[in-house]
Amino acid sequence: MRNENHNGIKKNNAMNKIKTNYNSLSKNEKVIYLSIATILTILVIGQMYNAGEVIGSAFYNLSH
Repeated sequence: MRNENHNGIKKNNAMNKIKTNYNSLSKNEKVIYLSIATILTILVIGQMYNAGEVIGSAFYNLSH
């Protein structure tokens, strides 16, 4: 029980550090970082879609 609370406190402290660092950024820096994060997220989703398409076609070809 104590370890669960201790891990929760560590996670909470990490989130507080991230939030503090984010709030200390200027508006332009926030826009830049959020834009980069959005672009990277879109690229990762696209790669996952392509990988799923390749795996799906491979399964289809193996089963037919």
